[in-house]
Amino acid sequence: MDAIAGLPDHALSDMIATAAAALDLGTVPDAALDTARGGIADCLGVLIAGATEPTARIVRAVATADANGSESRLLPDGARCAARTAALVNGVAAHVLDYDDVAMDGHPTAVLLPALLAEAEAIGANSGALLAGYVAGYETWAVLRATARVPLHSVGWHPSGVFGAVAAAVACAVLRRLDAGQIGHAMGIAAAQAGGMMGNFGTGAKSFQTGRAAESGLLAARLAAAGLTASSTLFDRDGDFARLFAGGAGTGPVAAFGAPDWAIVTHPLSIKIYPICYAAHRLVDAALSLHRTPGFDPDRIERIEARLGRVPSEILHATRPADSLAAKFSAEFAVASALLYGAVGLPELRAERLHDPRLQALIANVTRHTTEAVGDDPPHAPADSVVVHLSGGEALRSPDIAHPSGSPWHPVTRAQAARKFLANTEAAFGRDAAEDWFGRLWTLPPDAPLTQMMPL
Repeated sequence: MDAIAGLPDHALSDMIATAAAALDLGTVPDAALDTARGGIADCLGVLIAGATEPTARIVRAVATADANGSESRLLPDGARCAARTAALVNGVAAHVLDYDDVAMDGHPTAVLLPALLAEAEAIGANSGALLAGYVAGYETWAVLRATARVPLHSVGWHPSGVFGAVAAAVACAVLRRLDAGQIGHAMGIAAAQAGGMMGNFGTGAKSFQTGRAAESGLLAARLAAAGLTASSTLFDRDGDFARLFAGGAGTGPVAAFGAPDWAIVTHPLSIKIYPICYAAHRLVDAALSLHRTPGFDPDRIERIEARLGRVPSEILHATRPADSLAAKFSAEFAVASALLYGAVGLPELRAERLHDPRLQALIANVTRHTTEAVGDDPPHAPADSVVVHLSGGEALRSPDIAHPSGSPWHPVTRAQAARKFLANTEAAFGRDAAEDWFGRLWTLPPDAPLTQMMPL
């Protein structure tokens, strides 16, 4: 992305707010809207599947017990509640499976969409207003990430909880058509609520951090609209936001907001093929390539080497996962499941497969080898790979995987996206209704009523 020519460091906060307030959906490239539609469809499918998870049920039960209101709906059943509650509960459900999309070190749609959907229902906005808010939130996220001196993961922060809260505030502010001054205040109010730690990865609190970011963004926009104020310089390169969360502002070019280099086009979403942490997806592709080797027999495996970057290895902290949430953050599980079952999906995360003695034996035989080298998708290494040592002294080495399946380098097709969506929603709505819903989302026009985004 290009630098913003001539922009003083102290004017960055104002630039974001001004650009967001001026965003015109008619000037947004078709490719950007296609990314937004694909992310929305994928996220809603994952949200439906995640709504039945224990973590999502706990948050819903507690959040709705003391919340009044009927502005917005919870999915999949359509129960009415306050918009803030809908943003939180749907936000947790969207992320709890770790099956939602990835971009810019985080999970943009799992934060932006629950906030936007709840607020759009509350104020009666149409799909075009929601799409404009999504694009504005995406661009804001990109600018904030570009100003950080170091990746937030490397210092222990959860980027979706930090960048996401502010991006969701801008998204909801654009949805509500706030002016630049109000958007600036909404950003500051969101910063007052931003947070989330990597230490919670592998627990229910990780998806709660994402849900809270969605709720915080919605609340920040509402408070700004009501007149609450906040600092207007927090996001400048010499401001507190980057200094506190990323150890200072970055020295490279500042990302542009919108034209000519839209982040949503140049840094589009990765749609997950596997319901585990994205840091492990390269390893899964590598291990699956070995599983497909003619004559491959997992019973001959004596030891396994997993080669990956240092920061992704730190994110994948669970070496001996005891439950499915921890397994999502385990390089050992990802590789062993791919080698044994030829799959890493929701069935492989169930207790009966996770505790299969054959799988546990393979997990115990995985050794990690990490590198400090970083490729073109920081903080990942230039490539990940897997080496399997078999009885008899034979060794099988996978290809080097620089970019996993579902990434912008290997994007999902409509057919792949539809299969994932149906797998996640068919049980709740039936096949015909799920297929109809996917078709409406995939081709969502900007002038559609919000009901077109909802299940029948």
